Amino acid sequence: MKSLVIYYSFEWNTKYIASNIAEILDSDLVEIKTEKELIGTHGFMKYFWWWKKVLMNEKPEIEDINVNFDDYDLIFIGTPVWAFTYTPPLNTFFEKYKIQGKNIVIFCCHWWNKKNTLEKMKIRLVWNEIVWELDFYEPTEEVIISKKLFNRRMVELLTNLENILWWSAQYIKKIL
Repeated sequence: MKSLVIYYSFEWNTKYIASNIAEILDSDLVEIKTEKELIGTHGFMKYFWWWKKVLMNEKPEIEDINVNFDDYDLIFIGTPVWAFTYTPPLNTFFEKYKIQGKNIVIFCCHWWNKKNTLEKMKIRLVWNEIVWELDFYEPTEEVIISKKLFNRRMVELLTNLENILWWSAQYIKKIL
């Protein structure tokens, strides 16, 4: 089974999680990059900046992603949480790339509350089968303070991957 991990990361938390998932599962890894750097502050004021971007429903231009999504059986899509939802670059990604008929694992990284982030992602991916949802609360802190906690999440991921693979096989049988 061929898998892809695609993600947007403003800071390095989501990138760290996505890279680890890709490494453990031997998946291809693609970062969603904006054409222009999203200029903002990296201090406390970044949270106000993020709220503005989300509330204005911004869709920043993103670099082209040279991936044929049809080549993948399983696609992971990850984002940080901004203002209780996924980031504006994912807004653009969902508009630009209409992924359909795929097994999808969605994940998010957050420090406070993911609220409806994963539910909103599911709405944008309605023509796919969401086979698993993951959220990583303060992933950097988890890794730094307790690498065991992060490793536990990765073990959980690998353990449940068998279920994902089984479900994928059932889905493929159903559509063929």
